[in-house]
Amino acid sequence: MKQVLPAVLAVAVACVLLATGVFGEVVGWRGNWTGRFPEATPVTEWHRIPSGVTAGLAFQAGKPRDDAKGGKPVHWGQPSEWLVIAPFSVGDAVADFDKEQIPGEANLRPDLGDTVGDREWKLLKVPPLTGTELDWVAVLTKDGER
Repeated sequence: MKQVLPAVLAVAVACVLLATGVFGEVVGWRGNWTGRFPEATPVTEWHRIPSGVTAGLAFQAGKPRDDAKGGKPVHWGQPSEWLVIAPFSVGDAVADFDKEQIPGEANLRPDLGDTVGDREWKLLKVPPLTGTELDWVAVLTKDGER
């Protein structure tokens, strides 16, 4: 009985101190027993931030409109917008591999909406975090219709 009395007395003193707010606001399972943490700031996005050659790299599919810096940041080393033009038919893919499909293609500086014959340069967007899957249906068909 002599050993139990100090323990009961210690628990009673702790309860009185907690009830009077001597320790300030206590939050969590061991405090107010709600399990809620109202001032918590949990991580909502988890990823590795690269610090290599692509760190700080920006891109834009179309030509710059003025001298101001522009572009969007490159995520995961992959631009998410591409300027594309297609399709071009090739008679023999092996024999005509090095043949130009567009005259002067080495010096092209296309912009969105520019045309080559009856084909138009289009903006192709890659959804984030999908890697390199490109939606060629949007490019090869009229207005992305299948």
